[in-house]
Amino acid sequence: MRRMGICFLLFAIFMTSLVFCAQGADWVPVIRDSVGNEFFYDRGTLTKLPTGIIRVRSIEVYSDEGKREYIQNRAERGLSTMLLKKLNHTVDQMEIDCSTRGLRIMETSEHSGDGTVLEFSTFAQQPSEGWESISPSSTWERLYNAVCPSQTGR
Repeated sequence: MRRMGICFLLFAIFMTSLVFCAQGADWVPVIRDSVGNEFFYDRGTLTKLPTGIIRVRSIEVYSDEGKREYIQNRAERGLSTMLLKKLNHTVDQMEIDCSTRGLRIMETSEHSGDGTVLEFSTFAQQPSEGWESISPSSTWERLYNAVCPSQTGR
């Protein structure tokens, strides 16, 4: 039984690495959360806009427990979960306002283990819309700390 678990773990790591390689990204680890989800950002997509906002792509690879929580959360919000039985990871394009500690998602996509897009959403927003405060000790704060230049005096 233990050997089967080790084989499954190695297979999952192999499949995850295939997805990362196939996308040609420079994924940088940010955090592994309490349920085992792994969060990365793509160093190659870091862009500083003329407004000082940072644009970056991130990926969250779900553990079995994390996948269950994600699907349950969507169901509770009345969102579709039908295609998510094969869910492996979510890719987000986001913007971070380093000066105000704000973050907003510009597009998101859910993917299966082989990279197939299960769902895709894009959010057309005005410059002042969609911003959420970055909570202390959150995954988003870890990302903020990784991509924002040092905020002296804060």
